[in-house]
Amino acid sequence: MSGAVGGTLDFLEDWFGSGSSKKKKAATKVVTNDQQALKDAASVNPNYEGGPDSSGLDVETGPTEGEGGTSPTEVEATEGDPETQEGEGETEKKEKDGGILDIDGDGDVDFDDVMAGMEGEVDGEAQEGMLREHRIIFVPIQITICLALWLIGAIAYSTDGNFMLSLGGLDSFVPGMTVMKIHDQDCNRYSWQAWRWVTYQWTHGSLSHVGMNSFIVFVAGMPLEGFHGTLRMIAIFNCGVVGGALCHMLSNTHAAGLVGMSAGCYSLIGMHMADLFMNWRQNKWRKPKLLVLILLMGFDIGIAQLNSDDHVTGHSAHFGGYIAGLVMGILLVRNLKVHMWERVAQGIPLTIAIGSVAGALYWNSLWAPVSVWDAVPWCYYRQVYNPAIFGDAVYHCVRCADQACMDKYNSMQFVRYADMQQCTYTMGWWPQ
Repeated sequence: MSGAVGGTLDFLEDWFGSGSSKKKKAATKVVTNDQQALKDAASVNPNYEGGPDSSGLDVETGPTEGEGGTSPTEVEATEGDPETQEGEGETEKKEKDGGILDIDGDGDVDFDDVMAGMEGEVDGEAQEGMLREHRIIFVPIQITICLALWLIGAIAYSTDGNFMLSLGGLDSFVPGMTVMKIHDQDCNRYSWQAWRWVTYQWTHGSLSHVGMNSFIVFVAGMPLEGFHGTLRMIAIFNCGVVGGALCHMLSNTHAAGLVGMSAGCYSLIGMHMADLFMNWRQNKWRKPKLLVLILLMGFDIGIAQLNSDDHVTGHSAHFGGYIAGLVMGILLVRNLKVHMWERVAQGIPLTIAIGSVAGALYWNSLWAPVSVWDAVPWCYYRQVYNPAIFGDAVYHCVRCADQACMDKYNSMQFVRYADMQQCTYTMGWWPQ
């Protein structure tokens, strides 16, 4: 435990105290400038002890007092000359003009100071110099597969002629067999068809959907695979895909289906955070990288809140992918310099991972399925028109959790399939 605390203190000391070394360098520079001022003063007086003589040659000793040279008293007076002190004061003032932001101590705040403030001291070899140690294999293959499957599926199976807005991918060739879903309108159960937890990543809803996901995989995945290798990338990316599926089970239990590799994309962001945590002292640009990761996380949370009425986007899958990438990243990423506290700290995400997966699988075993946002279990839903039951002449959304309830509504004259989003967020369920 003391090792973990020590590692955390090192982390904080490096974050808040990295400027101290820069300031020490600046202080050293001030002393050097003072010495230079004295040297310049000596050059003005050729008889100064240890300075150059009139011929321009260095001499080891100056002339004695009797030879017309400068006495020790006069030397001291020269060293304390007001003009010299004034020049030194101006130098010190110039060094201080930049204030705390003048990290390189040159008297002004410029781009070099900004770069110096962002740069951190590295313990050992910098990680940035190792980003090409492994061949990039997974990233281009994953992008190519997703783009090709979507393009072929969208063009071949588009019904309205505008394929750019059409669903396409692996599910185009085996309809209904690869998307992530728990049940359908007739209470058929799909939650234990475990291949869906992975295969839904190869189907996308539109060109913008697959394009944005491919862009994120390219930008976030290239440096990760170059440093950590292909096997780690495949493992953590697909753990993120599965993590997104498990979160979808809990949060969007009754959704028609989940498609896309967004959960895998978010796992790469989580992997970046894990990489930063495990290789903090070996990452030269750790501060701006941490800032960017925090801003990305905050941006996505903000978008999710602003689009809270968007019930199609799988925000829960994004969250599951990020957490899976972070947790599995801490366990699996390449660690350049292993510390005991890091080994101890790895036990925390391992416990979280085991507990989360066990809890999600238990939740998945419940039938009829229930969402964490709705305490009512159900798997069957319809729109039914029956004034004798409802007391009005409009269709109502109904839902059931058992066969007796389903038989009751199926026996009525006016029964039709319903849109789950419309029933949940617009019409409401009967009984209210």
